[in-house]
Amino acid sequence: SYDAMLEYLSARGIREVEVEEFMARRVAQYSDQSEGAKAWLKAELVKGTDREVITRVTECEFARYYRENHPRVGYLMCCSGDNAAYHISNKRIRLQRTTTLMEGGTECDFRVYALEEALVSE
Repeated sequence: SYDAMLEYLSARGIREVEVEEFMARRVAQYSDQSEGAKAWLKAELVKGTDREVITRVTECEFARYYRENHPRVGYLMCCSGDNAAYHISNKRIRLQRTTTLMEGGTECDFRVYALEEALVSE
């Protein structure tokens, strides 16, 4: 469940960061796939600002493995915790994703954005 994921991430010591720091890290992570890129992921940065980062993942070894071996649980095991991970980083950060490789799509379309202060409820 979502609450269990929040507890797990919190127990791992993930700390809250400012929105701008989170977005800057995400932009850096996806800006240059040639240096320090994760071998299991092919992704591109579509847009990166201090309030919104859009990335497109076109290859993912986790998705490939789960689709081939355990298609019914792949999304649950790998993708369903993304919202919780962003939320634990900062309560103003949200994820919008309309398709995933894990669910048979041609890409994972990540839009990570910040809500305005007034829209955040504790």
